Amino acid sequence: LIKEKVAYITGVLRDGALTKADKNIKMEGATDYLFDYALMGRLSLGKEEWSSLNDNEKEEYGKLFERRIKDSYMDKLHLYSDEEVAVENAVVEKKGRIRVPCFIIAKDGKTEMVYKFYQAKSGSWLIYDVEIAGVSIVQTYRAQFAEILKNTDVHGLIGKMRSSGQL
Repeated sequence: LIKEKVAYITGVLRDGALTKADKNIKMEGATDYLFDYALMGRLSLGKEEWSSLNDNEKEEYGKLFERRIKDSYMDKLHLYSDEEVAVENAVVEKKGRIRVPCFIIAKDGKTEMVYKFYQAKSGSWLIYDVEIAGVSIVQTYRAQFAEILKNTDVHGLIGKMRSSGQL
């Protein structure tokens, strides 16, 4: 599945007839169902902060976080410039958890990207984190949010996400 998606995305990125916005729409459409943005958001915020939110706040935070992840992921994909992408076989971490290592091979070296999946109750496999060069997206956001939460509460964090789109 990852090999198929990588081939599709690199094809979209190479298509000079498409605008950046059109490429984003195609790439999001091809990958959206693979990511569990809600889980990524909860893990990034932390259990204590998450449980302090009411249902409406959880929904708003989830939408803001999902948009942030998508925008960041799309921006990183647009940095692609004909590098080779090698996808390795999935590695079982423990029951219901796998890692799929990928390598972006450029003239000056290679960068490892690892997609972390869990098996949902439905039986499908969903991405709950991505590591790029050994750095977890979820842990990066968690550290960033924790730093912000030293000076404000979770509602202040959501307000920052809402008003600026940037942290």
